[in-house]
Amino acid sequence: MGQVLNDGANGTPLLNGPDKGVVPRGHPNMTPEQFQLELVKRLINRPTDPITSGRALLHRLGDQTAVIVIKIAGASSLSETQELMVLEMLTVAFESPHSIKSDADRHPNATQFLLRSLEASNYSSVRSRISEVRQAISSSVDEARPQP
Repeated sequence: MGQVLNDGANGTPLLNGPDKGVVPRGHPNMTPEQFQLELVKRLINRPTDPITSGRALLHRLGDQTAVIVIKIAGASSLSETQELMVLEMLTVAFESPHSIKSDADRHPNATQFLLRSLEASNYSSVRSRISEVRQAISSSVDEARPQP
């Protein structure tokens, strides 16, 4: 039996399984990847309240958060509220770089790609926040780098 974490969407307890992925308790047929996709979908579609549930999972995903957002959004356009939530999610994903599971996801490559895409947003509120988000991510990543 894995360790129970209280970090699911809407307070759903999670189970940290033997494959080191996180799956929702009560949904044993869902893979960690499916759960991550569902959680990111739910977060994108919620109001712009501060992220509370799902925060620890975003901390573990890092750049994978942007990859999932790109998969979800694809060629479809997001609303202003959704784009603002994506910016919040990206900030949260990198606010604790030492928590990110994969070394590759500690580098914001997909995140930078997504931010460049959002620069073409129809919403000035989104465009005006991008540099702030970039700076926050850059500062977090720089602080986490080992010093020579």
